[in-house]
Amino acid sequence: MGPDQAPGHQRTLLHNATVWFGENALPEKGWLEILGNRIASVGRGKLPDSPNNVDAIDLNGAHLLPGFVDCHSHLTVSAWIPCSIHGAGWTSKKDLLDALRRRASISEETDWLIVFYADFHRIGRLPSMQELNEACLGRPVIVNDYSLHQCLANESAFSRANIASLSFPVNDVVLKNGQPTGLLQEAASGHMLSIALQQLAGQLESISALALLEAEAARHLAMGITACHDPCVHPKMQAAMERLQTRTPLRLSWSHVKSSENADYVVDELCLSCGAGPKSAKVFLDGAKQCAICLDPGDVMKLTSYAVGSALKGDLSSLRTLTSTTLAYKNQKFVTPYLRLSPNEIRKTLDDIGEADARPKIHAIGNEAVKCACQALKQTGTKNSSIEHLILLTNNDIEAVTDCAAIASLQPGFLNQSEELVSSKMEKVMNIIPARSLIDAGVPTALSSDNPCGPLDPLGNIRSAVNRRSDRGFIIDKKEAITISEAVRAYSVTGHHAIHGKPHKGLSVGEIADLVILNSSPENPAARVLSTWVDGIEVYTQGVFRRRTYRP
Repeated sequence: MGPDQAPGHQRTLLHNATVWFGENALPEKGWLEILGNRIASVGRGKLPDSPNNVDAIDLNGAHLLPGFVDCHSHLTVSAWIPCSIHGAGWTSKKDLLDALRRRASISEETDWLIVFYADFHRIGRLPSMQELNEACLGRPVIVNDYSLHQCLANESAFSRANIASLSFPVNDVVLKNGQPTGLLQEAASGHMLSIALQQLAGQLESISALALLEAEAARHLAMGITACHDPCVHPKMQAAMERLQTRTPLRLSWSHVKSSENADYVVDELCLSCGAGPKSAKVFLDGAKQCAICLDPGDVMKLTSYAVGSALKGDLSSLRTLTSTTLAYKNQKFVTPYLRLSPNEIRKTLDDIGEADARPKIHAIGNEAVKCACQALKQTGTKNSSIEHLILLTNNDIEAVTDCAAIASLQPGFLNQSEELVSSKMEKVMNIIPARSLIDAGVPTALSSDNPCGPLDPLGNIRSAVNRRSDRGFIIDKKEAITISEAVRAYSVTGHHAIHGKPHKGLSVGEIADLVILNSSPENPAARVLSTWVDGIEVYTQGVFRRRTYRP
């Protein structure tokens, strides 16, 4: 159902609730009335008069929030995870190889073995390609790091994906003594995963891709997500996404990847249809492990001092992280050599996207990538854009984001993957996932999941933005914490802004009635979704509320 189509003139009154009112999502006891698919009226406190000609629902003190908008969820990837191997619990090479041996022993000889959620940093020393070959008994395997920016693959997988005959950027295919190690980075890793998922679809004769997509859309709705944007839809999934739109109430939008890199998921022409959102294009300026960072010499000296001091106390993690980082001295700065496009190429790409009347969505993790994105956006006069991730920024970089008028999309769930960030001591010289700094600078700042790279659950991600605490108890850059209302706004009002280029006003009169009802405040770790509404219609429910119909 389109956003401007009211399904009749049914009136629904939600009352006896804590309503998170307006574009600033401020909680207060109150009520909300829906007429058709829009919010007709709102009020603080108790109902002023006896309702008339309305279906009233007593929420019994529950919390009523604007529907969560996940502006960065790879739904077309996470849909396949139920058919994969989970590597989250692996802590060693032995764990990895043992799990692959077990799966290979019960799989057909031609079947792909696909792993998600492996943590390469935690596993430590990775198996060689020969060890993968032996464990998988000749079956193709791809082991994806949780970031989805690097993977391990064996000879059979290399052959299936035609890696040897394709040209990828330097370091994307990791070599040792001139031979592939099995480790793939960035575009080569994405290409391998794309081929594996396409061929997996052929293996699953009894399960259709559309059925998996529908199930994943339902999982989003069950978490209170009323709209999501998939930033990297494979061109061959375009038709499936268009069909999915007709079979789920979830508001779906998506982008294709604009790149000159030789990868299976790249398109020559941008999609004519991008779902419920405007036409948009994804651009990668750096990677995850290979993020583009720029450091002052003084900051490098500080990091070295912290690393040596920790090593003298027996903690070598900071020193290992520092010595494994590739840095070059250029223009009186230390930079990592991982910027994937030159400044001229960035400007040309933005001009091409502008000529196609599309919104750029720029992947930039490190501060050098963010700085180059901001410069190019200003130079090309691009007024409507999003920069995604922005994990490591200096104060000067935050000013640059403000000046270029981009929307920032952050993923606080990445704080759960914090061991490398903690060991690097980067918060001593940079702002990490700098929600507080960006909001204070006036930058429209959205929160999202980057599912499945980060956790999908909006409530957990909102709490991470507020308390900055990882699952393992680390507090990461506490100065970047934001308030609970700011986090709810960022996961709804500004999430919509990051997809459409304009915000909505939250739970306000005249807005579309996309809502989520919680049993408690989102700040409470025990909070859960009781009900999700899209277009004024309840599309998911776990709660039992008292309903009463009032007629004249």
